[in-house]
Amino acid sequence: MISSAQIRAARALLGLSQKEASEGAGVGMTTISGIEGDVTQPSAETARKLQSFFEGCGLEFISPDGVKRKEAEIIYRGREGFKAFMWDVYETMKREPGTYCVTNVNEENWLKWLGEEESQKIRDKTATLRGVQAQILVKEGDTKLIAEHAEYRAVPEDMFFEDTSVYVYASKLAIIEFEESDVTVRVIDNRRVAACFKVMFEGHWNRIAT
Repeated sequence: MISSAQIRAARALLGLSQKEASEGAGVGMTTISGIEGDVTQPSAETARKLQSFFEGCGLEFISPDGVKRKEAEIIYRGREGFKAFMWDVYETMKREPGTYCVTNVNEENWLKWLGEEESQKIRDKTATLRGVQAQILVKEGDTKLIAEHAEYRAVPEDMFFEDTSVYVYASKLAIIEFEESDVTVRVIDNRRVAACFKVMFEGHWNRIAT
């Protein structure tokens, strides 16, 4: 659990007021003031909300009391890495509602690396988020469409690239490489890059996909 010193340092590093941190994390300003002043200890839920908010703003917490800006690119690998990436999608969309976009999707890849149970859990929780929509491009003829909250459209086979998907969510662009025995996700947290790709995605979504 992050410490009061890390919370103070994170807010200072981002140049945020207690009011701005309160609104962003969904935690009362009085609570933040008490924690930063070492008057009260944060509950596990409060600490989770603050850590999630600050990490979403591009910070990384270092044991025991450090905090720094994240690297521009984050890499997730393997089954556990893929799960962590998908939960980052959920947490990010929870903080920043809107539409997330995914191209070159074969849902079998998601089921393989998440497992049926974890996949369903993430889909169910994502479906409860207010103001969040999903647009997913699959290959023409694909009928394995498992995200009940999402809208799917199909592109011709010659415009579909197997086993490499691109995911845009809020300010983040993720490139996912699925292999037979491994999966690698590279995430760039850059709002302009994400917005650029989203414009290209919307061109396919509106003009080519059916």
